[in-house]
Amino acid sequence: MHNDKNAALIECGKTEQSFLVSSMQTGTPLKVTKACFLEESARAVAAKHFPQLEIAENFTDILQDEKIGLVLVSSPSGRHWQLVGAALKANKQVQIV
Repeated sequence: MHNDKNAALIECGKTEQSFLVSSMQTGTPLKVTKACFLEESARAVAAKHFPQLEIAENFTDILQDEKIGLVLVSSPSGRHWQLVGAALKANKQVQIV
């Protein structure tokens, strides 16, 4: 069974979107523990500002992580169907942000 309080953020294409992680971690039972970013610059910003956040090399790492119960999709809308479909097939809850 998945831990619904552990979440992963995927496919942030813009550096400033990495700050979404901090807003998700304050005042909510949701805990973003892992993220996967398209852009190297976004990975660097997240690693600097959120050292506790595990940066996944790819989307598959998130799908295979049994500790992740919720996948937050923040991608260009043309990619939503692919990412959401894969997450649902991996038995993850999904939210588009």
